[in-house]
Amino acid sequence: MQFFDELTWVKWQGWARAIEADLSRVVDDRNDFDTFASVVDENLDWILANQGGSFLDFVRRSYVANVSMGIRRQLKAQKDSISLMGLMNAVCTHADLITFDRYTTFQKAAASDNWDWRIPTFRKLSDDGIAVTRTVVESHVAEVKRLNIEIEEFADRVIAHHDKRGSAAEVSFDQLRASVAHFDEVAQKYIQFFTGIQMSDETLGAKLLDDAFEVFRHPFIKPSGTGA
Repeated sequence: MQFFDELTWVKWQGWARAIEADLSRVVDDRNDFDTFASVVDENLDWILANQGGSFLDFVRRSYVANVSMGIRRQLKAQKDSISLMGLMNAVCTHADLITFDRYTTFQKAAASDNWDWRIPTFRKLSDDGIAVTRTVVESHVAEVKRLNIEIEEFADRVIAHHDKRGSAAEVSFDQLRASVAHFDEVAQKYIQFFTGIQMSDETLGAKLLDDAFEVFRHPFIKPSGTGA
């Protein structure tokens, strides 16, 4: 059990906001790629007939590298890095001291609030509503690690570094999608816990446009003779 003060709490709040900003981009990338992939699936013959294969490979490689590294950033719990894993480890270490009574001294409810959002938010990390339950946080840590063993190895040894050991890990789109979805779900608990921000759409990602496919109905290269 380690003591923590208000300055430490403020530091953790800053971590939560940084994690939200970073993971929001990863979730948006996943959503954009899924939209792109659905267009490709429906128009693959046309795309290949117009020599689009190389561009498709570029998009796939870029997506895998970008999302794998985004996941890797949230798995590293090093001293000078900010990550969801680091925040969960900190909460786990101080679990017995993070009581609901102390929580409410740091997280003030506005007088205009129609209900005390702190109660259900706290219960997401607590079985009894009295203090954070260490085993609950440990279960979040364990599941994040389980889902990302191969992704982390691939990101470390293939993307981040040209590791001489190589890697037998093969990362699929389904693995990346499952990992991002799980990060989205778990991260919200900690972001809400420390910042009070409630995700109206229950996701860190931006709301999808009514017609996310519109961009694909127009050529990227403007036809000659058209106006600005």
